[in-house]
Amino acid sequence: MCHMEQRETGRPTGTEALVCADIARRQKLGIAKYGVTVADNPLGLLQWLEHAYQECLDQAVYLRRAMGELPTQESPSGESAVSECVMIGFPASTGLPCTVRSSWGIFWPGRDRRLFCLQPGEACCIEVDERISQVRVAICQGDKEQCELWVNRHFELSGAGTFALETDGKACCFYRKSQRLIVIWMSLPSIEDGALTFALLGHECVHAVNGIMDAMGMKPDFANEEFTAYTLQMLMQSYIQSIGVPVPLTEGGEP
Repeated sequence: MCHMEQRETGRPTGTEALVCADIARRQKLGIAKYGVTVADNPLGLLQWLEHAYQECLDQAVYLRRAMGELPTQESPSGESAVSECVMIGFPASTGLPCTVRSSWGIFWPGRDRRLFCLQPGEACCIEVDERISQVRVAICQGDKEQCELWVNRHFELSGAGTFALETDGKACCFYRKSQRLIVIWMSLPSIEDGALTFALLGHECVHAVNGIMDAMGMKPDFANEEFTAYTLQMLMQSYIQSIGVPVPLTEGGEP
């Protein structure tokens, strides 16, 4: 029940009276739509929470849209009070997405061990659960030597089949048809080109999808474009939704 100022009549006045009138109108609309009041609605606790959650999401959208109507102002701290861009929040989930089979990371002592939140000398890798083709796919980032060691150990590669990252670029995709193995590797982004990581990932994922299709005997053409699109989406989603997810101490080590 709302706390409101009242006159001696016991009825709300001013702004509080307007709010109460709005609530009354909402109740009439609700009864007309659902045929029952909120008090008599038999929904369970989880359903009520779901309704409230959806309303909060709508409210966030409306607030962000309304903020776009305001002129950009400087806050007391000197930062822009209204951002001109939408920021991505990481981690996007509390655990690994269902498309990731396993993860690994190596971090300096005392560091916060989170996937793909790296400093020089550190590395992270995930194995993507690509069930349709049964091609083993790894997405690695960071120190080349550490990524090589993990790939060879994780996929049990040895001898002539030992894997090596042979590139001087910022990213690459290796496909070994005989081993049904694809490895995507990316360097650490700098402050100047941080967003480039996602562009590089998209570029290398196209190569990876072509490798998956080759392993399945498929050709990348318009007849298979939906498979191409879904597989590309799955690979990129696996990396993006893993960013910031904690890495257990048992999965990795220190440089």
